[in-house]
Amino acid sequence: LRESEARLALEHAAVKRMHQLSARLVGSNGLPDLLPEILDAAIEITSADKGNVQLVQDGRLRIVIHRGFDREFLKHFEAVAEGEGAACGAALGKGRRVVVEDVTKSTLFAGTPALPVLTAAGVRAVQSTATAHFESSAVASRARTAVSLPPCAMDDRGTPYHLFQSVA
Repeated sequence: LRESEARLALEHAAVKRMHQLSARLVGSNGLPDLLPEILDAAIEITSADKGNVQLVQDGRLRIVIHRGFDREFLKHFEAVAEGEGAACGAALGKGRRVVVEDVTKSTLFAGTPALPVLTAAGVRAVQSTATAHFESSAVASRARTAVSLPPCAMDDRGTPYHLFQSVA
């Protein structure tokens, strides 16, 4: 019972945080102003150890904000093309979330230059979600499975209709 109550309290706090960010997004100058808060909230809500948000610029995903990554990681993943050997590139190409529970056992990373970069950064699992507006990624650097860093969805007028797509 206590475990259920604790989980319910965490879920309530997550919903409250998402609502607060949604309200701020409506009143802000746009998504870029809130990216730091969205990233921090997503990392906190999902219990991830690190995270980043990428935007498509010049046809490639580029990290525009991150938490917890070292220089080697950022350099390697600074510009990722659709379908390129990375979870974010795969998510962008497929148009849906990509979850890699163990990067050392994943065919996505096997034999790629990305695998040693990930393991050197302590990354063991990755989740990446692509949307029409931006790409987000959360990673777990311990043995824990990474969970969603959920994106913001916008309608065709740029109005947010929900802030967090999923929290798994």
